[in-house]
Amino acid sequence: MKYKIMVIGAKGFPDVAGGIEKHCAELYSRLSLQNELCIEVCAIKRYSTQQSDQFSRIKYRYFSTFQRKGVEKIIYALQAVLYASYKRPDIVHFQGLNSVLFLPIIKLFGIKTVVTIHSRDYLYPKWGKIAKLFLRASERISFHADALITVSELDYNNNKRKTKNLHLIKNGVTQRDCNIKNEQYYLDKYCLSEKSYLFSVGRFTEEKDLVTMINGYLFSKLKVKLVIAGDGDTEYSSKVKKLAASKNIILTGYIFGDELQSLFSNAKIFLLSSTHEVAAPITVLEAMSYNLSILLSDIDVNQILPLENSSYFSAGDYKDFSKSLLWLFNNEHDNYNNVSYLEENHNWDSIANETHALYKTIIAYRNE
Repeated sequence: MKYKIMVIGAKGFPDVAGGIEKHCAELYSRLSLQNELCIEVCAIKRYSTQQSDQFSRIKYRYFSTFQRKGVEKIIYALQAVLYASYKRPDIVHFQGLNSVLFLPIIKLFGIKTVVTIHSRDYLYPKWGKIAKLFLRASERISFHADALITVSELDYNNNKRKTKNLHLIKNGVTQRDCNIKNEQYYLDKYCLSEKSYLFSVGRFTEEKDLVTMINGYLFSKLKVKLVIAGDGDTEYSSKVKKLAASKNIILTGYIFGDELQSLFSNAKIFLLSSTHEVAAPITVLEAMSYNLSILLSDIDVNQILPLENSSYFSAGDYKDFSKSLLWLFNNEHDNYNNVSYLEENHNWDSIANETHALYKTIIAYRNE
């Protein structure tokens, strides 16, 4: 007997920027191989992409909406929830808080629900007061799901007394591909060579604090290039782009696949300057899988990672970033223990198995 799992919250995948989208691509490409599961993903039409064989067993239902910040996801979420209420899957899995406000509609139809909290967006400065109220309300509603998943150990410890349905299932990382196609082509595209540049990946949003990173890099006066993969369309992203107007700073825009792997594989140091994260970002885990030297802000979730003290700088302090960057640049150290740590703690196959087991438990409970 097949069980139907409907996913709400990812804009789309593959090759769509975003931590939730990356998470869903890795998770559901694996879960779709389970013969007893039928996976259907509700996504936004403008993010529809060419699907590879890896995702051929996943069904997609695309919704049209308004391309306006704040409004787009609400309209998408309402359409997806109404669609789910009509289709009556065995489980609706909400990925992220943006769609959870409509979870009570699903419950009215007796459909089991799972929520994964990837980020507490209401802590981020990019959201206004109304949006933050919306997200806080969504978080409270998430505690009424049949299962609540957090990807953060800190978040799990802080909330495990609030609900018996809380589960810790961490983010994963894909093992590095040692046979990247066209690797030299992508390096030549940006006039780069092996171990000759610093690398960062992320959306141009305030919580990523790229301003501190760029100012710290410029203050260091290092002669190597800084490559930042990502983009944004806000006032803050415009500030980042203006600040990055230097011949030694390369903004690639959003990149995926072999191009992204090529830039990871050949970087000298990976950088992340976030002021807020709920759990270790997937990009940091990816950098660890390439055995890169890493420089991170010293926020709590980053300090859980098994990195040397020299891998951290004081969040928001560009002079400390510069000082730490110069030290790390001139004093590289062995990072080869990263691979065993990632295999034990952030293996996508294990994550898929844990999620599948949780689904089976929920379905079995429903059938009692």
